[in-house]
Amino acid sequence: MRITIYDAQEKVKEFVRDKNWKVDSSEIFNHLVEEIGEVARELRNNDKTKLKEELADVLFLIFKLSNEKDISLEEAFKHKFELIKKRFK
Repeated sequence: MRITIYDAQEKVKEFVRDKNWKVDSSEIFNHLVEEIGEVARELRNNDKTKLKEELADVLFLIFKLSNEKDISLEEAFKHKFELIKKRFK
């Protein structure tokens, strides 16, 4: 199944709303930092299966934080990617 950034962000928004998981952005950020640490651990362990899971956790939390701050990651990424392309011609 393929999914757009927009659709994934919307799925996370709906899931969080349905579970009533509303927390403040600093808590989401703290959880994100923990998950990034777990990504580092799996990189050291060279366990691709666990690494995929940890990267997905990071992505989920990035969507969650973006939703909390009302930021469209799809639009933000498109804009930033254009800037990166210009910078590294």
